[in-house]
Amino acid sequence: MTTDSTLSAEQPAASAQVPDSAAPTAMDLTLYCPVPTSDYQGRPWREIEQESVAWYASFDPPTAPELYRSTASALLVTTAYPPPARESVLRLITDHVVWGFFFDDHITSGTADPQHSRTCLAAAQRVLDTPECPIDDPCVFVTCFRDFVRRFSRAVTASQWTPIAEGNRRWLTAIVPGRAITAVNTYLPWRLDDDASPVYTGAVPAVGGYELSPAQWADPRLVAVRELMGAIGGIDNDLAFPPAEDASAHILDVLATEHGTTRTEAIPHAVALRDTLTCQMARLADSLARSGSPDLAHFAQSNLQLVRANLDWYASTARYRQRIVGANSAPVTFTLTDTHPDHDCTTPPPYPSIAWWWKV
Repeated sequence: MTTDSTLSAEQPAASAQVPDSAAPTAMDLTLYCPVPTSDYQGRPWREIEQESVAWYASFDPPTAPELYRSTASALLVTTAYPPPARESVLRLITDHVVWGFFFDDHITSGTADPQHSRTCLAAAQRVLDTPECPIDDPCVFVTCFRDFVRRFSRAVTASQWTPIAEGNRRWLTAIVPGRAITAVNTYLPWRLDDDASPVYTGAVPAVGGYELSPAQWADPRLVAVRELMGAIGGIDNDLAFPPAEDASAHILDVLATEHGTTRTEAIPHAVALRDTLTCQMARLADSLARSGSPDLAHFAQSNLQLVRANLDWYASTARYRQRIVGANSAPVTFTLTDTHPDHDCTTPPPYPSIAWWWKV
């Protein structure tokens, strides 16, 4: 991962990392990210990872151990939240990430029985409403989630838990499979919840050890920053893993359909869109930082850090490399630059569902 590259985002470059003639050509994309890597000072992330992996393994999940042992979830979590950060909460979030990858796969793979998927999602919602009440868990993933919810809700204040629970509800609603999405205007408000970002943006105060008032949570700038983080993270996730999943919309397919192009020709459009969103997120974060509230300033910086941590994590986790190899697709790397994109980012993109982000 490098910074300040001069490679244009409008011209995705193919590198020559081809060990044999049959291997797909690797692709490098330059993305705008004016946020430095977070310097985590706590316990080594591998120790936290081992504990979360052991917790997940204790439920005897159907996931292959070589998969859940190689997500580097704690690396993502420990670099996603700027200091000060409560290590006990980072550990709980790591549990959610390790479990969440495979629960998401379980629901969205397209191989699970639809009735079972609906039952799992309904049971997970029930757990969030009343975690202390008995429930007939329909599968091990719900059992695992219930244990997580009980521990996390007891470890933080009610005010800190509320946005985490609400974030989980939004995510559980978004990952319901079978929704055909063919327009960017529809993709964006769906994707910002589908990538679980409401969970992790909602956890920011719990990690930092402070609380936001209902009025602060409802501040349109703060809401827009949270949603922008999810939209950017969702696009970055799609770019990091170009093969489309059967039961999930992909930005390259949506753009290709909307513009009448190939998926490859849609790549620069996807990059330009996420860069434009990043510019607006940075402007709103700066507005929150100048609000006079240290907590709002910290919240804004944390959301920017979530974007950067995702990008750094893609470069080091085996999850995406293994899945790309399995799909026989070209591996993708990101080159990050803090040089402002050479395009208009003050005018909202032509999507009514998100235009309000530019009007707050």
